[in-house]
Amino acid sequence: MRKIISKNLATATFIVCTLYIAIFVFSRVDSIQKQNNGKLSGQANAAYECASGYIEVADFCIQSETAGDENWHDAALACAQDEEARLCKAQELMAACQAEHQDGTSFDDNIDGGGWEWADDIDNRNEATVMFRNNNNCKAMNKRNLSGSSNDFRCCKNRY
Repeated sequence: MRKIISKNLATATFIVCTLYIAIFVFSRVDSIQKQNNGKLSGQANAAYECASGYIEVADFCIQSETAGDENWHDAALACAQDEEARLCKAQELMAACQAEHQDGTSFDDNIDGGGWEWADDIDNRNEATVMFRNNNNCKAMNKRNLSGSSNDFRCCKNRY
């Protein structure tokens, strides 16, 4: 009787451990797929094409035209309407100004707009970074109150 109980206990322990490992592995695979937008690990580093209205800059896509004139909060919300988009960071706006295509043409040639544009860089004084674009050249960065002023903005998306 003891042998039967011992054998059944060992079998039950083996089954429970196997199920635990299987659940753990499947949950990790699911988590990794969600982090990689549904792609399997072999595909995770493959860059996707930029959507219509966006141009490729390094590891992100940026809207070629400004998306409107809003306060910072409304600009961030407008970008968030597309689950993959977000308000561009100051470094992304600068990278778009300075980057070039492989054929030597500038991304500036494809980016429309002029004036101050919001960036997703906030400090602890309720101010956000804005960048001045004049004739498609980055001229300056400054800070503006988040809700008190309206500026142009554009959205960015990660390519990976």
